[in-house]
Amino acid sequence: RHFYSLKSAVDEVKIFGELSTALRKEVSSFLVKEAMGSDSFFVMMPQVLWPRLLPMLRPMRFEKDEVVCMQGEECTEMYVVLAGTLRGENHVRGEPKDTPRHRHVMNGGTVNVLCCLKVWSYCVETVTATVPVESYAVTAKDFVSLFTSETDLASFRHMQIRECQNFKMDTSDTRSEFGRPVYFSCFSTVELTLVQARGLLYEDGVAAAAGRQPSVRNLNTGGGGAGGG
Repeated sequence: RHFYSLKSAVDEVKIFGELSTALRKEVSSFLVKEAMGSDSFFVMMPQVLWPRLLPMLRPMRFEKDEVVCMQGEECTEMYVVLAGTLRGENHVRGEPKDTPRHRHVMNGGTVNVLCCLKVWSYCVETVTATVPVESYAVTAKDFVSLFTSETDLASFRHMQIRECQNFKMDTSDTRSEFGRPVYFSCFSTVELTLVQARGLLYEDGVAAAAGRQPSVRNLNTGGGGAGGG
């Protein structure tokens, strides 16, 4: 999995470099918004940086059941999903080991996003490909090098703050200005089997007849937003 293709996200790097400024902006806008999705992490970047970002991206393919990264290991790069689905699994200290938090990372979603933002340099989750996955990888060193002006650095700061809001942060950990990411906020702590769901639906019917609140409404699923890490 560590094999990097020598070509960049734009196959014809030389041609891309010879395009006019206007055409570069148009091509980079199409690739960022269309190929990665309008909710992509990169959409938060200043658009003037997109043409410089694209040559830094490297195509990465993961086969089904291949491990992308392990929780707790040091990381130096971020992945952006283009096609397929990755499954993130996170074990939180003090919670039952047989009920890990998990999420699914799909088109436009990210893995190790806090690494590229220089917030935390360790994997927050163990990530595995559930199907063959096509993605782009970018190193934290390359990504940070894009932000040089005061305006760029202000945007970078905004991206740090915004992405940290997607995580449960332990602010008592002083190794980072923002604290330690414990888990992604959309991780679910409850999984229902079909049999359990049917049982709850039956109980809700009985509860409704008796004038009580349905049991499903009282379930705590641990957050609901979607996104990348």
